[in-house]
Amino acid sequence: QYPDNAKNIILEVKRAREDFRNFWKGKKYSNELVNEYFIKHLSGLKDLKINPLKLAGIVISLIDKWEVDKDFITSEDRLSKLTVSVKTRIGYDSENVEWWIKTLSEVSPDFIAIHGRTLKQMYTGSASWEAIKKGVESTSIPVLANGDIKSHLDAKACLDLTGAAGVLVGRGTYGDPTLISNTKKYLKEGITEFPAKEFSEIKKIILDHTILFTKFKGEKRFFEMRKNLAWSVQGFPNASELRKKLVVTNTASEVENILNNSL
Repeated sequence: QYPDNAKNIILEVKRAREDFRNFWKGKKYSNELVNEYFIKHLSGLKDLKINPLKLAGIVISLIDKWEVDKDFITSEDRLSKLTVSVKTRIGYDSENVEWWIKTLSEVSPDFIAIHGRTLKQMYTGSASWEAIKKGVESTSIPVLANGDIKSHLDAKACLDLTGAAGVLVGRGTYGDPTLISNTKKYLKEGITEFPAKEFSEIKKIILDHTILFTKFKGEKRFFEMRKNLAWSVQGFPNASELRKKLVVTNTASEVENILNNSL
């Protein structure tokens, strides 16, 4: 509804990317430089009442928790590959994808992801891959297709129909954590047969997930993990009883005890 606002946001993010690149070019990551970066770029935003050093501290603590390669953060390889992308839908309350994608393309994001529903639809009805195809044909910018990718076969069919550069998979992974890896194997290697996962394999995936979740978000937010636990056990024997127990857990160890005593 507000195309100029959307374009201005994209341009501002692109400018911020260049500021980030210019500041870190030729420098190695350090906590002191993170503080300097935030002071330099946020000190003028007094109306927003942002404490640059407090925000820098939060970023530093997250980077420490993630245990990433700090040299890579400011490496030329990473700085050169930072992208500005847009994820959008085919319209607000009706489909007008061609005009909208042409409008976004005027400010040249690196790629555009199109979900094949209008905003008003939310997640009801079916995603229109035909509308995504119109979006692909309206721009020279790479487009990623999104919506109703529930299997590796769906991904291939969507790519064939839309001509998109790739697909995004979202809700299709609920209860099927291997969907993305299977899809990659199918598209890149032509593998078409995927054996059903044994409960022991799914159990390991669940436990790894709970441990990572706790590490990044802490036990106080473990309630957010419960819906993932419920999805992950669907299709297995006694799944209903298992879900009842899993959706009231509060720690990774509780989840492990329930799974170890289930089958």
